[in-house]
Amino acid sequence: MPDHPSAVQSYEENRYTLVIVYDYSRECDNEVQFGKFCNANGITHNFSAPRTPQLNGMVERKNRTLQEMSRTMLNEQSLPQKFWCNAVDTLTYILNRILIRAILGKTPYELLRGRKPTLDYSRVFGSKCFILNTKYYLTKFDSKSYECIFLGYSQYSKAYIILNKHNGKVKESLNMTFDETPPPSKTSPLVDDDLDEEEAIKVTKKKNLENDIVDETLEIDKIVNIKESWNHPLENVIENLNQRTLRS
Repeated sequence: MPDHPSAVQSYEENRYTLVIVYDYSRECDNEVQFGKFCNANGITHNFSAPRTPQLNGMVERKNRTLQEMSRTMLNEQSLPQKFWCNAVDTLTYILNRILIRAILGKTPYELLRGRKPTLDYSRVFGSKCFILNTKYYLTKFDSKSYECIFLGYSQYSKAYIILNKHNGKVKESLNMTFDETPPPSKTSPLVDDDLDEEEAIKVTKKKNLENDIVDETLEIDKIVNIKESWNHPLENVIENLNQRTLRS
């Protein structure tokens, strides 16, 4: 089922997401060409009445799930909205390999391929990665690798789809080094829900101020009292008073 067009085009100038739900039903449409395509690929095409999305709740729910989770993936990594198609593709790739049908006890990938999926090469969407600089001639100070952004998985192989930040191109590559270190957490002070808005703002400002104060006190193991004195005894003078001072 094609969803509403996206307000932002993807980098491939796409605006639609086509969602096809295969639920092992036996209904089929009357269109010959598309019906043959669905039958050849094991796809069931179900119709609903125009402008009544309530009759197509399963696909509408799937559309909403894909949109919400894809939006979260993009916002979490602060990626531009033009990569929404990569987020949807990556999310679909993951859901087909982890969601288990309650009745059959298998994932969609197992039902299609007849074997369990391999998740060893799964990566965090939008994470930092590095690709080897395969330029033919490198000088001593040329970078050996380029920083990239992980955008998903290839549909034809086990390669990764990455965005090269050096030249801004999207390509597929398998020889990648990933840096999936999570960013530092940004925690906010807890505020009682029963407080008024003004009181909650005051409490929040106070807690933020307390967190910003740095304790600059130094720990001193031993305090030494020093007294100034001008009249030192002669035995404490480290010089021979009878010796004359030589001047150069």
